[in-house]
Amino acid sequence: MTNDEMNRVLANPDHIIMSDGLELSLGELDVTEYLELDSNLLICELLSVKRNLNLNSWEFHLIVPGLTFQDFVSFDRAIFRHGDLSFLLIDKFEFIKDSSIISARATRINKENE
Repeated sequence: MTNDEMNRVLANPDHIIMSDGLELSLGELDVTEYLELDSNLLICELLSVKRNLNLNSWEFHLIVPGLTFQDFVSFDRAIFRHGDLSFLLIDKFEFIKDSSIISARATRINKENE
């Protein structure tokens, strides 16, 4: 790829055509993310994540459209699912109503423990 082609692609990323072979080599591009509050499933979007190696935990910030204050305060178990990965939200919960953002610390759930 020449510099002119590279600059054109970087200037207009919405108009890139990707071959099927390249898509497969990059892995799954569309990953389903949802928040499971007890038996209720809410589609969400991962905003950011931090890993704490000392505590072997993660801190997630999720956008959860449609999440209400009632939903947030009345669940017993919360799980964030990102494709095949699952995380149990354990503490440090925060809910920002106007932006539908939820923050929480979580631990990863191994498939054997589900």
